[in-house]
Amino acid sequence: MLQSLPAPSHVLAVQLSSDLSGDDVRQYKALLHTHVQQPERLGLLIDMSDLNDMAMGTLAPGVRADLDLLKHASQFDRLALVSDKHWPGLLLRMAGPWLHGMQLRQFASAEREQALQWVAEAAVEQTVVVLPPALRLIPTTSEGLLAFEIDGPISRASVASVLPQIQAFLDRHEHIDVLAHFKHFGGIEPALYLQPGLLQMKFKAIPKVARYALVAAPGWMDTLAHTLRPLLGDMQLRSFTESELAQAWEWLAAQPR
Repeated sequence: MLQSLPAPSHVLAVQLSSDLSGDDVRQYKALLHTHVQQPERLGLLIDMSDLNDMAMGTLAPGVRADLDLLKHASQFDRLALVSDKHWPGLLLRMAGPWLHGMQLRQFASAEREQALQWVAEAAVEQTVVVLPPALRLIPTTSEGLLAFEIDGPISRASVASVLPQIQAFLDRHEHIDVLAHFKHFGGIEPALYLQPGLLQMKFKAIPKVARYALVAAPGWMDTLAHTLRPLLGDMQLRSFTESELAQAWEWLAAQPR
């Protein structure tokens, strides 16, 4: 069952208990839709203290509800999960890199009032600073090498700015090499997961890649890439540290221009 909790108008607060039904998911989506129409920054509190299970029939609508939240994640400053269980904290740590800009915290069931107060705190007004794009294509001496650098949080806008160039590169080549240099990985804007054409482009690119060099990738990303390696066909995948950047370029028989 899903129950809406008393909260300030800029906070979406719900409590989950017993089995979560499809009607509950639809109610949550309606509440979310109402809140995201507001111009102010939002907070989200989910009290999971009494949640025991989720009905199997809610899996599909639950996933769709998560996608609806991702569409509007940039409007939320803070997310609080209230639970005495261990796994919600693990979930928050896993979600952190993908919810760039949102503060995430778990509170014990006895701390629900503190959790509500925390998510309700107004966002601190900050000076807007225009930063260079975090995703930048690197010109190289090899016609068949797609090289890019990540330095900061990856936004939907930064990906959209280079997507046509990457698509044109893939259309020109049957076989390619890739170098990804992570100078600083600042997370991923949630709206990027809904970027039109991005997933299709990735599936189109994978069979073409002969060699893939990961340079200074975050540990979790490096582990995931090598775990999925058996699914990538004949692709050669190698990881390099920041100090081994020159070795990565040498392995790909190319240099930056």
